[in-house]
Amino acid sequence: MKAETVKPLLRSAKATTGHRQTVPHRTASRLLAAAAAAARSRHAPFARSGSALRSDLMALDIQLQNYIVDLQSNDMFLELNGIDELARKMVETEKDVTYPLVYLLVKLVLTLPVATATVERSFSAMKYIKNLLRNRMGDQWMNDCLVTYIESDVFDSIDNEAIMQRYQAMKTRRRIL
Repeated sequence: MKAETVKPLLRSAKATTGHRQTVPHRTASRLLAAAAAAARSRHAPFARSGSALRSDLMALDIQLQNYIVDLQSNDMFLELNGIDELARKMVETEKDVTYPLVYLLVKLVLTLPVATATVERSFSAMKYIKNLLRNRMGDQWMNDCLVTYIESDVFDSIDNEAIMQRYQAMKTRRRIL
C-alpha cells in the first residue's frame, strides 16, 4: 500500500461532522484489510499461524479505532499534510508507544516505497550484468559484480591501492601488481 493511498484514508479518518464523534468505519476497515493482506502474503518475513494472525489483527483493529478517536479529539493532528508528518507527530506526542501496531503500520507505509525502489534497482542492475556477460558466470561471481555495480558510490570511495593489496594478500603465488 503506497503512501499516496494511505494519505486520503487517514484524512478521511479525521473528517468529522462537527462534533468529533463519528469514526469512519470504512477507513479503519481499509487499513485493516491492507494489514491483513500484507500479513497473509507468502513473502511476508513472519510466518504466523491463523490464530496468532487473527489476534494481531483484532489488536490492530482495537488500536486503530481508539487511535482514530484520539486523533479526532486532538487539535495537533488536524493540520497534518502527509504520513511523514503523522509519524513525526506520533513520536513527539508518544503515541507510538500508546499505539504500537498503528505506528508499525505507518512505518511500513513509509518504508515500502524505498524497499521497492531498491529491489527494482537491483533487478535492473542484474539485467544489465547478465546481458553483458551472457549468463556465463556463477552465482557468487554475479553477486560480487552486482554489489560493486549497485553500490557504486561506496565502491568508488575505496582506494585502488587497497584493492590491489587485498588481492595480492589472497595468495602468495600471485604476481606482484
